[in-house]
This record gives sequence, C-alpha cells and structure tokens, in this order.
Amino acid sequence: MATVQRHREEYEVEFTDEDTLKVSFDRVKEKVVQFSVQYVALIKEKWHPIVRMDTAHGSAHIDVMKPDGSQTKTELETQDYNEGLTWSINDIKHRWEFYRRRYEGWTK
Repeated sequence: MATVQRHREEYEVEFTDEDTLKVSFDRVKEKVVQFSVQYVALIKEKWHPIVRMDTAHGSAHIDVMKPDGSQTKTELETQDYNEGLTWSINDIKHRWEFYRRRYEGWTK
C-alpha cells in the first residue's frame, strides 16, 4: 500500500516594509488539505496579526483580530480548500489596506 505524499508550501509577499502576507498550505497531489493565509502589520513598532483565513478546527474560516486580543470568526462561503486558499490570498492582496485602517481605527 503506497503512502500518500503530503507537500507543504510556504511563502510571504511584502506589500510594504510594514505589511506582509504569509501563506502556508499542505496538499496531496493537487488537492489542498489545509491552509493558513495571514496578513500581519507593523504598527507602533510591533508586528500584529490583523486577519487570518485558515482551516484550523476542521473548517475554512476567517479570524479577524482586534487590538484587545479578541477575535471574531466567520465561516468561508466555500469549504473547498482549493477555492478557499485562492479566495483568501486574493482577498488579502486586494483588501490589506482596508484591514490595516480598520485595525488602526480600533486602537484609538
């Protein structure tokens, strides 16, 4: 019986020196079996996780972090992890400035 090869891929995209997208996912052949897509920002000389889309706890969801340490969780519309990974990367690439402004607004 052949073992199934799980392949991990990780990379980062720097939008600016203070804004980074971190992507990590595992796949078996062409099927994504888990992923984490996170936007982190350097605010007041400290790195903060701002928003994360991942498959922790067995479902694809969005965690929105708040400065007080709390977070809100919302299920992604798709539970197809290939689609969820692609959607999550595109969402952060297009909306990271919005996510940063919102987070900074919560710190006031």
